[in-house]
Amino acid sequence: MALTATPLTDQRVAPHRFLGQGRWEMGVYGADGRVFGPSLLHRSYARGNRFCLGVEAAPEGTPALHLRRAIYGGMLVDHFGHFLTESLARLWYAAQEPEVPILLTLPRRVTRPRLEPWQAEALDLLGLRERVIPLTQLARIDTILVPDPGYEIQFTFAPEQAGFLGRIPWRPVQGR
Repeated sequence: MALTATPLTDQRVAPHRFLGQGRWEMGVYGADGRVFGPSLLHRSYARGNRFCLGVEAAPEGTPALHLRRAIYGGMLVDHFGHFLTESLARLWYAAQEPEVPILLTLPRRVTRPRLEPWQAEALDLLGLRERVIPLTQLARIDTILVPDPGYEIQFTFAPEQAGFLGRIPWRPVQGR
């Protein structure tokens, strides 16, 4: 089954917040405060059980950022492996909308948006760094595109995601 991106109008995206025991406040929310389920983070582990890390919790406050159009990239994770598998999972779609900014959420406790040097390097290799907005405040988006994740831990690795990542030539650096 081919991956798609769902366009949604008048949505809110907030920095994510850890609520404990694998639960996160995160995702794309409508003006009514309801979360768009496919924007949440899903994982699979033992015996093929899938579970969702996001919860329905309407973001609070007044949006500090307003964009006409954006791509929802999900959580910007600071763990290297999860960054590669989950923070990049929705970015396969970015090539289809080359002028549209990409929102990656940081934890709500972060006061200054920034990428770790290795995250910036990875996004540079993919040609996306200049388009990424690390989100630390509530944003209102007139039209947000929510791509299906191209990778879910122990569940799926879509051909679109493999092609997106596979376009980077293999070039090992000794000692790294």
